Amino acid sequence: MQWIESYLRPLSQQNTGIEAGIERKAEQVDSIQTEISSLDIEQHDSVPVEFKKPVETEEIQGQKVMNEWRWETKQKEVNFPNRHWWIISHGIFKNNNLHLRDEADILDFLLAINLCTDDPVSFSQNPGQVGRRAYEAVNPRKSSKLRYRGDLKPGQFINGLLYSQEIPSVVEIERDVVSVYKMVRKFRSMRVDSDQDMDIRVGLHMYDDGLTSTVWTGMANFYYVCANVLFSGRVDTDTKDNMVSEITNLSKSEAAGWRQAVNRLKHPDEGESGTGILDGDIEVPRLERLRQAANSVLIHAMEQRFTDFDEEI
Repeated sequence: MQWIESYLRPLSQQNTGIEAGIERKAEQVDSIQTEISSLDIEQHDSVPVEFKKPVETEEIQGQKVMNEWRWETKQKEVNFPNRHWWIISHGIFKNNNLHLRDEADILDFLLAINLCTDDPVSFSQNPGQVGRRAYEAVNPRKSSKLRYRGDLKPGQFINGLLYSQEIPSVVEIERDVVSVYKMVRKFRSMRVDSDQDMDIRVGLHMYDDGLTSTVWTGMANFYYVCANVLFSGRVDTDTKDNMVSEITNLSKSEAAGWRQAVNRLKHPDEGESGTGILDGDIEVPRLERLRQAANSVLIHAMEQRFTDFDEEI
């Protein structure tokens, strides 16, 4: 049994870079349900942890070396307990010959879990934006005492109300985490011999970055995930929109609006017929649905390529 630490973070259009305290929105999640019995995701404010306590040490070339030790136990208190979740695997790694080799395997496993949920949250070992404090000098001298600025507000109250129900109280991990983890692990660690495999690897990196980015970066990243994986060479816009809508949960018109919005971000002085994002001329689906589209495209591409691997063998 392996216990992996993670923090639940929001995927949110609220995360525009001007609103603080975004990470606290994930505190409203009460439970996380999984499709497989070998995976539990639970909250525990503290857990007993064994550690080696030195009994006999010696110094060798300026370094202390333990010659003898004994096991002792202490309680580990987690940071940000309202957003901290333990990912508990029951034989997933051992039974499937997927032994944890290094820290990269943990990051791949978290990425696989993120691909398996369509809810507007993500799992990360980074707690996110937690330092938002400022202090004011009591007097002009540099050596002055500092006074905490407790009067700073986290952001606009009306925005908080608008997005207060964005994250559900129950998060669902809806796909087979083990099979997705096998694919993610292979594509992130194998030697790349084709443009197709490189496109998938780059797509996984861009997807991971988009999960905790601001709304504009997330929108662009998720589109480039789809574009890199689905399109090869020059493709006309109508074909692009058709390909995205065929594999994802988006209609052709929604796919077109997404593409146009990303083009406007990429080329703010151009665009199609002078359309704009903020003036309402371009309709863009919510970031949650764009993430779902990226999930579908990446899993579809990896599954197809895995079939090719079997044929090559």
